[in-house]
Amino acid sequence: IAGNIEDILCKPLQKAFGADEARMHSAGREDIDVRMLGTGRPFYVQLTNVRKFPTEAMLDELQVVINKQSAHVKCYKLTPVTKSETELVKQGQEEKQKEYRCIIKVKSKVFWFWFC
Repeated sequence: IAGNIEDILCKPLQKAFGADEARMHSAGREDIDVRMLGTGRPFYVQLTNVRKFPTEAMLDELQVVINKQSAHVKCYKLTPVTKSETELVKQGQEEKQKEYRCIIKVKSKVFWFWFC
């Protein structure tokens, strides 16, 4: 899959609103190779120095543009958010705990060390 999720979401929004910069914030990883089940995870795009302000019609049109760019990345219900709503996304990032496990097979003798 070409590109990354941040580019797919941010570039059309940055262009449409004439923003100097666009940055994606999400409640989880945004890697394109990570499969997301269900309806996805919340995100917001922070636009800096916008020259146009969003209307519902613009957001509906941008949603169509974004969704046509990739068969694997879709967005729904684009809407402006408040500062307090962005805090909820950030809070979700901080509260997550992840655990990773792996199995390693080797042919030769291994010395075990604990890493912190």
